[in-house]
Amino acid sequence: MTPGQLLSQLLEMMQVRLATLRDSEIDQNIVHGMVSGVAAFTVMVIVTIASWCTTPENLMVKQKPRVISWMRVFVSISTASIIGYKFGFNIGIVSAAIIGSQPLLSDANSQNASNIKSVKKANGVTRNGDAKNSSLSNNSVEAVMESARKLRKPLHLRRPYVFPSLGEKDEKMGGKTVVMFSCMINDILEVNLIDEVFKPDMAVLMDWIDDENLNETNDGHKKDPYSEDDAGGFRPYMQFGNMTESAEPVEKNLGVWKMRNRPVFCRYARYIPEIRQRMSLQDFPFDVINLDTEIQFGWTYKDLDVIPAEMEIDPKLQEMNEYVLVSNELIVQPHLYEYYTAYEDSEDPYPEIIIRLTLARNPWYYIMRLVMPQILLSIMELTSFLCDSDAIADRFSISGTIVLSEIALYFIAVDMLPKVPYVTRIDIWFSWCFLLVFASCAQNGVNYILHGSVNTEFLAKVDAVSAVAYMVGVTFVTVWFMLPLTRFTRFQQAAQQRNAVRK
Repeated sequence: MTPGQLLSQLLEMMQVRLATLRDSEIDQNIVHGMVSGVAAFTVMVIVTIASWCTTPENLMVKQKPRVISWMRVFVSISTASIIGYKFGFNIGIVSAAIIGSQPLLSDANSQNASNIKSVKKANGVTRNGDAKNSSLSNNSVEAVMESARKLRKPLHLRRPYVFPSLGEKDEKMGGKTVVMFSCMINDILEVNLIDEVFKPDMAVLMDWIDDENLNETNDGHKKDPYSEDDAGGFRPYMQFGNMTESAEPVEKNLGVWKMRNRPVFCRYARYIPEIRQRMSLQDFPFDVINLDTEIQFGWTYKDLDVIPAEMEIDPKLQEMNEYVLVSNELIVQPHLYEYYTAYEDSEDPYPEIIIRLTLARNPWYYIMRLVMPQILLSIMELTSFLCDSDAIADRFSISGTIVLSEIALYFIAVDMLPKVPYVTRIDIWFSWCFLLVFASCAQNGVNYILHGSVNTEFLAKVDAVSAVAYMVGVTFVTVWFMLPLTRFTRFQQAAQQRNAVRK
């Protein structure tokens, strides 16, 4: 049975219910007007939900536009009620369908107009169509630089280790070479949940001292005697431990810079590697995943010590379309290679840096396109309890259509959900919705079997209790499913606060 056939059956049931009131004292025109008003309001609710399901998630989360105003709701219901009162049930229903859809069309046009206006304003187009001058004055440039200085962290936080004076060694470190490791995450180009890989655009910066290989120029500045391609001097060899393919640096540079009036070697390299990382999706679509990039060094702890320094995140990564950045950190840990322990001077562990990005998925895309339709279908199953106990055909026509609609929706959801070998949160929720509808169908069958042998009033009470129990079950599983949404809301608010501080 198609949704159109289901709607026609519901209309026929409403007409049958209205026919039972013809011999009563209630004016039929008043009943027609009331039904037309209720139908107009129902159409407006459906149109509003449809607009939510077709609105991009960034507009739903950030702008949350109101589609229908209360004045238009009142005028639409009143107009539909008057038409139903004057011209009858059929014309009233048709007018309710037309009038109920008008508020959305009006607001959608105004929303499009505001979007076009905002785009023109962002592109610097005035009413006359002239482009505004985009050059900044010196005062504005100085203001931007001053705000950047205020947001800049102190040097002791950005570079926590203080190198010893020129020609000296840090006895506290046992004469080992110390490398301060910093990084910047420019972008996350890809997150592949199927293959469990992601591709970050990242830059690494390593600072160390090598006084024996410093040369002095004529102007008194220090310079490095070796480049990336020449041998000589100390260079902290590094590699990605969990990459899936070889990653050559997109940009690289090696030079000598001054830090706290002391010359240090500085190596900069930018990479776009493909990293493999286990991603747990058991809470999908409210999952929180860790994207770890492992960087391993070619010197043991006996010769090298790595100190995490600064980790910078590009502002556009604070709140992406699909994910929200929860936290970021640099983790230093030892890594022991068992196959190296057979060689001399290789029994010690090697330092390893983990660049961790914790991301929380934005669930609104799945809530509006999968969860909301499923909730509406589950609520529509309540209409089967309004049929008479012996009307088994009417009851099962409604329940069967709901079951087929839920199965069709789940087939669509399969293409949108990640293909993982375990059950996710949304899979459990879908299963409970199916079980509740199945329980409703079983209750309809039991009522039909008991009809005639049990008091009709008792069966009506059973229907009422079953309807309440069914609605309580739907509400319980839906609340359980939506509980992690509060956690995502906190993550999103924290990301917005970080962006506000930057601005």
